[in-house]
This record gives sequence, C-alpha cells and structure tokens, in this order.
Amino acid sequence: MGVVAAALWLSRRRPAAYALGLTPVLVVALSAWLFPFSGQQPMDFVQAVLPLVSGIFGLLVPRSWRTVRMVAALYTLGVLLVWLIPSQIGTNISRLGMVFGGVVLVAALTGMERPKNWSEVTRPSGRSAPPRRSRSGGPPVTAARAVPSGSGPSPRSPW
Repeated sequence: MGVVAAALWLSRRRPAAYALGLTPVLVVALSAWLFPFSGQQPMDFVQAVLPLVSGIFGLLVPRSWRTVRMVAALYTLGVLLVWLIPSQIGTNISRLGMVFGGVVLVAALTGMERPKNWSEVTRPSGRSAPPRRSRSGGPPVTAARAVPSGSGPSPRSPW
C-alpha cells in the first residue's frame, strides 16, 4: 500500500495518498518500536528477475493508466534498490509483483482494442485474409454460414 500511496502522492493526488499511506506507516513504525529486530535478507539477481519483469511489464500498460505506470516504476526502482542494498526487506519485495502482476496483465489484455470484425483483419501486404475453409473441405465458412438458420437458440433466449 505504501508503493501505491507514493505513486498517488507523486501524481499529485495527495488526499488519496495520505488516506492510503498514513495508516501503514504508523503500524510499521509502532511495530518497529515495540518489537525491534535486526539482520538482513539477501537477494541475489536470480531472485530479482521475476519481480523486475513484473515491474517492467507494468510500465507497458496504456498511457492513460498513470497511477499503474507510476506504481510499476516505483516498484521496479524498489526491487533494484533492495537487490543492490542488503536490507531486512530482501525477497519479501517480490510478493507485490507476484500477487498483482497477473491482475495488471489481465486488465491490460482486456483493455486492448481489437477489431470489431475479424474478417476485416488485413495482412501486412494490405490484402484481406483468405476465407477459412471448412474442415470437410467444403466451401469457405463465413459469419453468415457459421450457424445455420433454424438451429441453435433464438436470439432472445439466453440458452
């Protein structure tokens, strides 16, 4: 939540950043004061690869997703810093990318624009794609012939 709060703060959404970020900071500070601990959890490069890939992928989402892009940039920077500077965080930083990386991937893929009519998809040469042949070797299958009239559910039936 701290990474998201920092991204909101950097994108000048200060009230949301304070609402999201102050409570976790207080909990961590109080826990560190009441239960002091020390040590390091080292992180080698092999353990940093997947979180880095997850963070870099987050940078490839559409430009209109400014907060997601800012979170991805901060997360990638955090992974690099934790890899370079041994700390108590160590490999724990990889959890954020592993939990939310798939969610961002699915959201980005569902947000991609697709052609409305796949038959209008053209080849790089500019020619239309050839029609598909039926499996039996008969005439090409078209959208109008894909479901013979009179078979299957009616347009108003949900089944």
